[in-house]
Amino acid sequence: MGARHSFKGTFEVEDQIFENKISFWKGDSPNQVQIVVHPEKKSGSILVKNLWQNTDHLGNKFINSGLNGAAMIIKEIPNGRRYYCNDGHPDKNFDDIIFSIQKVSGKNGKKRI
Repeated sequence: MGARHSFKGTFEVEDQIFENKISFWKGDSPNQVQIVVHPEKKSGSILVKNLWQNTDHLGNKFINSGLNGAAMIIKEIPNGRRYYCNDGHPDKNFDDIIFSIQKVSGKNGKKRI
């Protein structure tokens, strides 16, 4: 399970630049990550979706999102949102991955999430 953030621009994480999208995987990512966003335009939005990895009958691994009942519950929190996600199976629990995104102003007015 993981989460992908995408938009037109770049994400900066610990001095690494990622073009247009970045993914974080449960178990492989730190509990807290600070991201600096560099949008191509002054306004815009970030697309957030949950991801999971499957393996086909030949053993090939691939990433899925938005299929088979994939869903999120989104709650407003101070300066952001908390996302409760299922794992792509149509069930009623939304505890497979839970994460928050909050906006803070950084140095020189850069937006950090």
